[in-house]
Amino acid sequence: MKKIVAHQRDGKLVKGFAAFEGCQEDIFVICRNGKKVSLELSGLKAVFFVRDFNGNAERQEFKFSKSQSVGNYVWVAVEMFDGEILEGRVENNVDFVLDDGFFLYPTDEFSNNEKVLVAKAAVKGFSVLAAS
Repeated sequence: MKKIVAHQRDGKLVKGFAAFEGCQEDIFVICRNGKKVSLELSGLKAVFFVRDFNGNAERQEFKFSKSQSVGNYVWVAVEMFDGEILEGRVENNVDFVLDDGFFLYPTDEFSNNEKVLVAKAAVKGFSVLAAS
């Protein structure tokens, strides 16, 4: 089970634990109060896999750097429907193209987010910063 914070498109947050790795249509979450909920990917902005539920709103995350290797990833900037811009790496494979969402791995290794499941329906803009 991974710690997650699910950001719904209506602005509500769901904090809890989920056990999945792939992009799924329905995400089952055990909330911190023990309640089980099912979230549809189409109703989400993104699911953040976090180190800590509270995070640090004051922290400025490190963004794209030419000094870091890309490997089998594409470095991207993703603009969400609400104006938030996420930056990181996505796997360079067909799943990224075909699925309703994709995993983004943050640029900043010290970010509270370990990875983010981005719902494509919530994406307003997408830019490739570098590829290998």
